[in-house]
Amino acid sequence: MICSKTRFAIAALITGVLTFGLMARDLRGDISTGIYPRIVINNTVGASGSQSYATPFSSVVAIGDGGGPYCTGVLIAPNVVLTARHCGVIAGDQIRFGPNANSPLANIFVSSVFTPNTSGGLLSGNDLQIVTLASSVSSAIATPMRLTDATTALLGTVGVMIGYGAQGLGSTGHSNSSNGFRWGGENIIDRYGVPASQTGANIFSTDFDNGTGAANTISGSSLTPLFFEATTAPGDSGGPLLINFNNEWLVAGVLSGGTTANSVYGDISWWTGVAPFRTQIQSFGGAFVAVPEPASGMAVVVVFLFGIRLRQARIA
Repeated sequence: MICSKTRFAIAALITGVLTFGLMARDLRGDISTGIYPRIVINNTVGASGSQSYATPFSSVVAIGDGGGPYCTGVLIAPNVVLTARHCGVIAGDQIRFGPNANSPLANIFVSSVFTPNTSGGLLSGNDLQIVTLASSVSSAIATPMRLTDATTALLGTVGVMIGYGAQGLGSTGHSNSSNGFRWGGENIIDRYGVPASQTGANIFSTDFDNGTGAANTISGSSLTPLFFEATTAPGDSGGPLLINFNNEWLVAGVLSGGTTANSVYGDISWWTGVAPFRTQIQSFGGAFVAVPEPASGMAVVVVFLFGIRLRQARIA
């Protein structure tokens, strides 16, 4: 099954259900495509650990409309955000900056959107959208992240995910709830190219391990979980997959979806790589950093913004 991840779900069942239109959009996306996005953390770290982990990632933003956030994104220029095509961002939507989407440090409207490639489905490798803001955000609030077009060089490196979507624990998954805060976690980038368990191209894949063979759903990958082992959930869609190279976080992809509706252990998350869109992204002010192959001494971070498992779906 394919589920879009329009939001981030961390594994620590938070009370307080999302009251904005975001959740509805996300769920619609899940139903239509069967791809689910979100941030769910392992039981050991829990909610507080996941929120603390995500606090420094000020470039990760929540995307919403008048009803509230429905996806996640990442700032790549002072007035430009990168997200997933399936989020369906339109002019007039809002980009919310800060650790809590319910009390943003800045709220800037979208002025226009650009879709580099409109062909193919969710896992075609084209699930990417470039969003231009009505004004630049202050550097005191957030600074743009640079990108990398590295692909296979990232295999086996640590990925960290950050997002505003649905949250929960690996043992139970998300319960379509969110507290509005960014959550974060890590995973190992296991595959690039054809998505694990599906057909497609230009996709990074990770699986949500708990130390058992049953949860090790990507063949040939390690079943040993990281301390901050996590996966994505609805509301995290469009959130960045980040790597740390020379002490700088770089964007390698944006979240497109995952395999399970509730993001329990064994869930696989999929990110669309930015490499094929380098020229278009640079034309909007995005900057790329060369990462040598094979990469060494590099940690990969997956950032899940406020996304859903399509992890999103716009409600008409």
